[in-house]
Amino acid sequence: MGGKGILDIVVGVPTGKVDKMKQRLVENGYLFREKASTTDRLFFRRDYPDDDSLRRVHVHLTAYRSTDWHEMVSFRDYLLRRPEAVEEYVLVKRKAVAKARGKGDVYRKHKERFIKNILRKVEL
Repeated sequence: MGGKGILDIVVGVPTGKVDKMKQRLVENGYLFREKASTTDRLFFRRDYPDDDSLRRVHVHLTAYRSTDWHEMVSFRDYLLRRPEAVEEYVLVKRKAVAKARGKGDVYRKHKERFIKNILRKVEL
């Protein structure tokens, strides 16, 4: 969907199992990124060989049915039902990549308004 060519996966686990799942991800080669994490979501990344390059995978670990989980799933579902929103999001992400020049915090900040506007339209 435009952007950086990264596969993003959200994993919702029972609240009491977040720490255990964090440890499992780390044991399986995922790098925990504290700076990119929030109080509601832990962030991990791993690179996998893909033909002549690497495919980066991001895992967003959050409590199942938490506010964060609902927002991520609702945002995904909104895009699945609205191809025109996907096209707009692709443009936002491409601009974010150009503006950020590899700085993840700048990239996320650039997308934030678009995401928040979508979340205001959906029932959580």
